Amino acid sequence: LFLRVKSFWKHIKSDNVKLSKALAGAVFLLILMFIPLLSAMSCFIGENHFLIQTLKNIRVEFIGMLFDAILLVWIFQWISAKGDKERRIQHLKDEMEDFIQWNSEEAKHRIRGILYRLNKEDVTEVELTLSQQNKCIDLKDMNLENIDLSGSNLLQVDFSGSILTNANFSNLSGSTSVYFNNSELMWAKFIGSTLQSFRFKGAYLGFSDFSNATLIRVDFTGAKLISTIFENTKFENVILENVEVSKDFKEKIQRWQIKWLINDNHQKSIFDDYEIMETITPPKHSGKDESFQYFLKRKITEV
Repeated sequence: LFLRVKSFWKHIKSDNVKLSKALAGAVFLLILMFIPLLSAMSCFIGENHFLIQTLKNIRVEFIGMLFDAILLVWIFQWISAKGDKERRIQHLKDEMEDFIQWNSEEAKHRIRGILYRLNKEDVTEVELTLSQQNKCIDLKDMNLENIDLSGSNLLQVDFSGSILTNANFSNLSGSTSVYFNNSELMWAKFIGSTLQSFRFKGAYLGFSDFSNATLIRVDFTGAKLISTIFENTKFENVILENVEVSKDFKEKIQRWQIKWLINDNHQKSIFDDYEIMETITPPKHSGKDESFQYFLKRKITEV
């Protein structure tokens, strides 16, 4: 029995949280044992006896000690949990930094998993950067639904062909050379971001939100911008060739008060450079009505 008790005590001492819980539990058990003992003694020697009054005072002190012990355990656990969380986050970031240097299928899946685990730890601001010329962090053809990278720093990252439905890329600053070609970006958010040399060729951006964003040398060639929001967005040398838009795109542009800038930083209207072309799409099945699609086409400049 003595050896078992000794082994149990060593196990508790190895974990500070368990030790603090054990001490608080011991104080609580002493109080539970003390209360019936005090009641039994008062029946024999009377309520007003000096010993009973002394024990009652001790009981009050014990109860105060219990609350102090509970508070200390809670504070200790909070500090310990916070430290554990910070260590987990740093470990995940260190792992991701190592995998970024790889160029393999395993590495891209590992990076994906780390990003989701960081999100579970309430971390969205990450460093996805690669400084090597003519190389990108390969996250192509991945399922990254609901990923949150708001506030991150992205440099030379390729998300082409990936599913990024409801992804959050808001408040990006300093991010450049990021590729979303042929990606699924429905309901994605780029609110308040500065996007430089981003590529959205052939991407589906239905209902995505670029409100208050700054787009510099961004290429949307062939993208679907149906119901995409550009409220108070700044465009600088942006390519919108053959972009599919909704029928009321022109009215929305006027309402959104966007800024359309060209090389000399002169502000003008998108429709000084582009016009909306309507095309008729034949019905896929007999008995159905033909439908219409609307695309932006660059105006031919007369020399």
